[in-house]
Formats: sequence, structure tokens, C-alpha cells
Amino acid sequence: MTARPAQASPRISRLTYLLGIAAVFLAAAIAFALWRRTRAVPETAAAPQPAAPAPTAAPAIASVPPSEEFAATPVTLPTRGPREAADATVGAPRSAGEPGPRARRPTPAPRVALNEAAPAPPEAPAPSLSAGPPVDRTVRTRRYAKFSVSPDQARIFVDGRYVGIADDWDDHGGGRTLEFPRDGPHRVRLELPGYRTLNLEVVATPSAGDETVDIGDDLKRESRVEFPKIPKTDERTVGRVEFNVTPPDAELSEGGRVLGRVSSFGPGSPLRLSGPSVHELTLASPGYRTRRLRILVAANADREVAKIKLELKKE
Repeated sequence: MTARPAQASPRISRLTYLLGIAAVFLAAAIAFALWRRTRAVPETAAAPQPAAPAPTAAPAIASVPPSEEFAATPVTLPTRGPREAADATVGAPRSAGEPGPRARRPTPAPRVALNEAAPAPPEAPAPSLSAGPPVDRTVRTRRYAKFSVSPDQARIFVDGRYVGIADDWDDHGGGRTLEFPRDGPHRVRLELPGYRTLNLEVVATPSAGDETVDIGDDLKRESRVEFPKIPKTDERTVGRVEFNVTPPDAELSEGGRVLGRVSSFGPGSPLRLSGPSVHELTLASPGYRTRRLRILVAANADREVAKIKLELKKE
């Protein structure tokens, strides 16, 4: 008897069937994916590039009959970028390719710390003595100088400023001692027509031996020359002068400079003069004789207020 071949198990046949179907689907999926990829590459490569915008042609201006003409209203167009915006703001167009002028930064003010005083301005330098003629001699004082000079009409200049004559500062007969309120060297010049000029250096310093230095030099006579004699002082004051003058509308002046009507300088508003110096004032009024006054102003004067009471004489 011939033996029959053994039949495969039904479970194995079903599994083989399912695997075959899965293989078919997998092959189809791979083929579809490859087809999509090959199709996408040409489309991307062939994508059209955006064309550059064509230049806008200037609009044609239609001819308008003379009867229909009208004034065109200017239209402000927006700027094209930050550079044009800057030009529009400033109001001055910049040349192409050239940077505009850079604005200078403001200089910052110096800072002052709280509760701290602002720096004081620099002090004025002391006058230089090297610019003038050589000095005849040097004297030292703590504060004052007494001029016992001969002749007593010698004109005195301190640091180039006229302060009076030697008779005004001899501390005798109404005179006072001349004060040097600022420490340091001072140029003192004594001069008189017909006499040799005397140049002194007076050094005011707390280390000097005397509070008041006595200058008793005699000016050397060189020729006989006439000079106007200056009278003694009329009043002394520390700085204020009151006037009671007739006529009250007389004009008060000093060195050609008009100070005002003499009635303006009464008890309520006295004239204030600086010192140490001798001020030569002039009173004048039409129809009256001119009167001159010499007022000595010094801190060591014995009057707080000088009171001038007089009546101008008629011509």
C-alpha cells in the first residue's frame, strides 16, 4: 500500500497567508513614498521666482482747459526709511553716500555733592612789581603807613591809583594813616612836578615789626617848576556823606562824572564813597560859583557820616 504525504497544519497555512498580505501592503507603501518624493523635487525646483516690480510710470498729465485750472495742493509723502526720516525731521537733506554731521554732545555741568559748597572762583593775582620801574627801597608794615614826606604836596599813587597827597596821610592836622587792607607787596609812587619820582615797595604782612611804618623820605629837587597847590581836606568819613546845600538842584560830580543832584544825597540816602582815598567833588549850578570839596575816606576816620552844609555864592 502506498503511503500519502502528510498535510500541513491549517494554522501554519493561515499564518503564511497573512504574512504574504502584509508584505504586499509594505511593498505598496514603499512604492507610494518613493513616488511622492520623486514628484516633490521637480515641483520645488521649478517654483517660479517673484518677479521684480516694474517701475511705476509717471502718470500722464491731462491737459485741462484754462477755465478748469486750479492750484495743486502739495502732498507730503511718507519717507522710505530711517535715513529719509532723519532728513525730513532735521529739514536739511543729506547727500547720498555721505554721513550727516554728528551732533556735539553737550558738556555736562560739574557735579556738586550734597551738603558741599561749590568751588570758589580763583582769587585775583597780586599786582606784579616787575613791570614798573625799579623800586628805590622796600619797607614792611602790618597794616598802615604814615607819610612824613617833604614836600607834603607830593601826589601819592598806590598800585597805580591816586589816593591823595602826602599831607592827607601824615597823621597830623586832620590827616590820617594810609591803610593797606590786603596783605602782600604794593607799589607806592610819590611824584611832584620839578622833583624826582620816588618808587617804594610796601609789603603788608602780619610778620612785620610795626603796625604803622613811617615813610619820611625827601623828594630830590631837579628843577623849579610851578605846580597847583592842593588844599587840605574839608571832611573825613568812613564812607558816607550827607549834603545840605543851597541851591538844592546843584549838580554833584567827581572827575567829570556826574553823580546827580545834591538834594539826592540827604540824610535818608547819603552818598557812599570808597576808601582809603581822598575824593575831590565838585558842586556846580547856573548863576553860582563852582565849589570844590575834598573828602578823606578811611576806616580809621573819626566820623561815620560826614555832613556837608553850605550855600553856593552867586556870581
